[in-house]
Amino acid sequence: MAKLCRRVCGVIFFIIPASLAYFFMMRWIERGVPLPFGAIHNRRSLVCVWNLCSLLLLLLDSPAAPGRVWMVSDGDDMSTPELIRRIGRAMQRRVLLFPVPAGLLAAGGAVFGRKAEITRLTGSLVVDVARTRTELGWSPVVTVDEALRRTVDWYGERGGA
Repeated sequence: MAKLCRRVCGVIFFIIPASLAYFFMMRWIERGVPLPFGAIHNRRSLVCVWNLCSLLLLLLDSPAAPGRVWMVSDGDDMSTPELIRRIGRAMQRRVLLFPVPAGLLAAGGAVFGRKAEITRLTGSLVVDVARTRTELGWSPVVTVDEALRRTVDWYGERGGA
């Protein structure tokens, strides 16, 4: 896709893929598994597929797009515990969080070969979308809570929730 977009409109896309851990979270929430993220105080920028596609379509037609970096997010940065609670609300499930220090989670992740996943779940990654919003006039078309509801519906259609 990146080669095609570069050739057709001069736009190159770099997307940081979501961790599959978010889908595992839905399974754990569905099963009532207590999650050890209650002590995490991070901030994460997320983008749902609907908001990403909205921006990509705008970039394909924008003369300002080529040769520039455009950040995208849903505009509602949150911590991992907040994300888990919101997923739980979308699933209409009670969420059980208990506090485990990030360092202890990182050590456990290293022991079990899951250091990268734990880092994504406990670390912060916030992007500034102000320039994307002001210069392109873009704003998210779907709220985080609506995106989570749609994702939970999709998950349920495939045998979960």
